[in-house]
Amino acid sequence: MSEMQSEQPASQPSSFSELLDAFHEARVIGDFEEACRHIGLLRARNPSDPYLVQQHALVTYKGKSPNLLEALQEALKILSEKLDPHESNDPETLGLWGAIHKRLWEETDDRKHLDEAEWAYERGFYLRRDYYNGINFAFLLDVRAKLQQDPDEATADRIIAKRVRRRVLKYVDDAITALPKDRNGKQNPEEVYWLNATRAEALMGLGDDVEFDRIKKSLFDSAPEAWMVESTENQLDSLRKLL
Repeated sequence: MSEMQSEQPASQPSSFSELLDAFHEARVIGDFEEACRHIGLLRARNPSDPYLVQQHALVTYKGKSPNLLEALQEALKILSEKLDPHESNDPETLGLWGAIHKRLWEETDDRKHLDEAEWAYERGFYLRRDYYNGINFAFLLDVRAKLQQDPDEATADRIIAKRVRRRVLKYVDDAITALPKDRNGKQNPEEVYWLNATRAEALMGLGDDVEFDRIKKSLFDSAPEAWMVESTENQLDSLRKLL
């Protein structure tokens, strides 16, 4: 055995399932550098798998390496090379495409990114009745309303945003009811968290402060991954300032 071989850690994950578990564990604790390393190894074995491509884009921009702007651009490249977001009907791909452009809009103030994010979220919402895309579409409608030069256009954007949020609340209720349970009667904690985070944002956007305060108390305690709380808090703070 060579010196290099002897220095390899014995517990290094090698099988596909072990690498996938290691990736999920790194993502859960917010170690996006390690998550990127594992997802790179997974994609080397299955480069075109949509889930792996989506997760690669997600942890790349969440990792902010070497800086946020370059990480966002790299995430766009990862998605566009394999999943062609402009032709996609997958709400996960569209949601990620929208999220990345939304962050680019926030970083650069370049209107093209706002328009692209809005297009992606709107497509994902209306094609698939997807709650994640819908709640972000509503948010960007309120952003656009602030930028409108025509008061009538601004009013129209705000009205549509409220209508979208009301529909999102219904979709959230339907999704929670339909969410499968495991043998212990528990639903997927990640899905449950995002559904309730979406509900909270919709209630805030509709001005239902009483119900918002009621569910917010338990929302953050239920987050299965630390970065989810930060993401939700940032979004709620942004919406609060916007409204």
